[in-house]
Amino acid sequence: MCMRFKSPAEPGAPLGPRRFLPVLLSGLALSALAACQAPPAPGQGELKPLASAESPGPDRPAIVPGCQADRKAQLTNGLEVAYAGEDPKDRGTCLLSWNGRTYRFVLGVLPKGKGQRSSAREREALRTALRGPVGTKAEFEDKDAALWKRVTVEHVADPVVQLEDGPRRVAQLRIIRHDAHNRPHVRQVSLHYVDLRTGIVLKRQVVTEMDDGEELVTEVWRVERLG
Repeated sequence: MCMRFKSPAEPGAPLGPRRFLPVLLSGLALSALAACQAPPAPGQGELKPLASAESPGPDRPAIVPGCQADRKAQLTNGLEVAYAGEDPKDRGTCLLSWNGRTYRFVLGVLPKGKGQRSSAREREALRTALRGPVGTKAEFEDKDAALWKRVTVEHVADPVVQLEDGPRRVAQLRIIRHDAHNRPHVRQVSLHYVDLRTGIVLKRQVVTEMDDGEELVTEVWRVERLG
């Protein structure tokens, strides 16, 4: 029997400010380490955007919002996050800070480590998925990760996330990082709920895929109030 990585927190359990960063960054990166060892799959070849041919809906902006600046958010666990605009040394990478430290996210969605720079293909894959209708997919190759290689970004739904000041329409992205050695059952899955008006991620979830086909979804980031 194959053993799967256990979720970093039980579903619904609040994450304190000191526990959040390991869950979001380290937890995402390690979520598939204990997956079954399967034979390598055939090579995937050239990576290309897989955008849907449907037209964007009336509520979807034609342009993905840029990095937010001079804004703050409070998470449901009490953590306060400040948005400080775009990294002047890395186009399209947004700066967020909490607990006295600054963190970098490509288009505010994908975390970037210190010294890493976003790529044009990475940014374009995110924009393609965000601009397109439900079902839109795009791919890019992660040059920075040792465990992962091909990354798939899919726009899976347009749900509503409830904030303190009312509902927000979001684009729900399902991001799958595929194993660097092409093992089909070794992958990392996460869900990102991006506010269509501001581009701010209102909710993040880590998905643990179980041997029986079920999925365990753990919420690791939830905005309660935007300022």
